[in-house]
Amino acid sequence: MKIDGYTRMAAVIAKPIRHSISPFIHNRAYQLTATNAVYLAWEVEEEQVEQSLQQLRVLDMLGANISMPYKKKVLPFLDQVDGSAQLIGSVNTIVQKDGRLTGYNTDGLGFLKSLPKTFSIKNKKLVLLGAGGCCDCYCCRGYSARSWRDSFICSSRKLR
Repeated sequence: MKIDGYTRMAAVIAKPIRHSISPFIHNRAYQLTATNAVYLAWEVEEEQVEQSLQQLRVLDMLGANISMPYKKKVLPFLDQVDGSAQLIGSVNTIVQKDGRLTGYNTDGLGFLKSLPKTFSIKNKKLVLLGAGGCCDCYCCRGYSARSWRDSFICSSRKLR
């Protein structure tokens, strides 16, 4: 990995986060694509979230990934929030461009792309057990696919 005066940074922000393999994955991707960037894990306290986001601007970073417990807490500090992230009420990706921070939620799209191409929900019901934040993302993204409407059942009750 080449690090020089033109190297851009990106980070994952959460607490705890030092255990994450995200830096390994992203740095390897940067290496394989010859992208002059480095990806770090920033473990910050809740009262440091706003200041951490300001560093994305100050350091002209590519952006950041946001993990729990800060996916909702970052919303007031962003310049713009994508429509699906607004609907879901949480952000997991922030892009910094020209000093502006734009928030996205890619969880639902990632879920859909992980399904086999042959997957079909036609004439079926999809049951999501545990109606937490990810359920919101999956339902929002699935609902936007017209064929998935009326196919979701979400439950927050624990199985006994």
